[in-house]
Amino acid sequence: MSQIHKTHNRLISFLGLITIAVFGIIGTLSTGGDGKNGLERLIYIGNTDPAIITLANAPTLMANVLYGGNSTSNIPTGVTASSSKTLPGDTLVAADYLLTAFHYSLDNILGNTTNGYNFPKSLVIDETIYCESGYFTMKGTLDDYTATGTLTLNYVNCLTEGITYNGSGSFTINSMDFYNLDVTMDFTLLSITGSGFNVSISDNIRLEISISGNTLTERITMNYVSKDNNTGKMYKFENFIMSSIIDDIYSLTSSGSISFTGTQARVYDSVYGYVSVDTPTPLLYSSITLIYPDNGGEMMFSGNNSEIELIVMSGRHIKLNLNLDGIAGYEAVRYLLWEETAVNANTDLTDSDNDGMHDSWETTYGLDPNVDDSTLDLDSDTFSNIIEYQSGTIPNDVASHP
Repeated sequence: MSQIHKTHNRLISFLGLITIAVFGIIGTLSTGGDGKNGLERLIYIGNTDPAIITLANAPTLMANVLYGGNSTSNIPTGVTASSSKTLPGDTLVAADYLLTAFHYSLDNILGNTTNGYNFPKSLVIDETIYCESGYFTMKGTLDDYTATGTLTLNYVNCLTEGITYNGSGSFTINSMDFYNLDVTMDFTLLSITGSGFNVSISDNIRLEISISGNTLTERITMNYVSKDNNTGKMYKFENFIMSSIIDDIYSLTSSGSISFTGTQARVYDSVYGYVSVDTPTPLLYSSITLIYPDNGGEMMFSGNNSEIELIVMSGRHIKLNLNLDGIAGYEAVRYLLWEETAVNANTDLTDSDNDGMHDSWETTYGLDPNVDDSTLDLDSDTFSNIIEYQSGTIPNDVASHP
């Protein structure tokens, strides 16, 4: 889900479908073992214990997973799906730009071959690609007619669509042809800046894409450390696997699904610790042109004797079951609009008046979070406020009702 954000509502070609991933969080300079300072990898510093989930931090822990821990919803997201199958939010996916630049460069270098990537052996690449301002270099060797090999990238004030990249990394191409792609992106230290954000990232992300018939399957394995340079918070994705399937890449009405797995798949927050993440039921989209999953699905966020169960109710809203005391059963239930999962949504899951509606939702729509107004009908559309809350509709708009 994650990527659960302002999505790229578009169908894209095979190369474009590589646009996915992650990033959000990011960095500092570390000191090498020889004591010398340099542009080395980020080292995660912060809480390494399982998070104690509370009503206060639950929105943040969810946003870390869905948005990559960013302090603003305008920065590269932590998790996004391919094509328009992303999750809620306002995202600019860093991998999108990096991979677009990568394939743009290969296209130019190889002369836009039409029968797949039929490379000559030992193709030496030493290219400078100019951005809107700044540039990046790409060096390496691809061989064996398969395009396998490693390309080293170095970004120097490379401005692309409002985002500036600086730093170095590499693309290791494990395999690539028209129907399969397996690439590992390994970042030594990459900084990503734009309006209102400044982040850095280290370590690696692996993209595996395959097309069989009309079905496209995509798998992203994330193991990286990042830091939000504006807030100082650090984050870490560990053994985190996102898999997405597009049922028919040639159909505008294609459906899709996305799931999160991984052996001890964890997302760390330097303040709260980590949550383990899983999707007992994949998130289902009736159409890949939708922003949010609308056909069902379930996510689990598990901490220290506490957990959040996220259930997809519709393309507009979700249900949260919260176990905060470690005793079997959920003692708190909340209904949220997808937008309320955004990093900057200021969602307050507290229910001060115990009327079944969380405080920030009541405040947003002009209700009193300190008075039980659940059975009232604010917009006189014959549906009570609590019914509108549970249905994901707007209680002060007569045109919006279950």
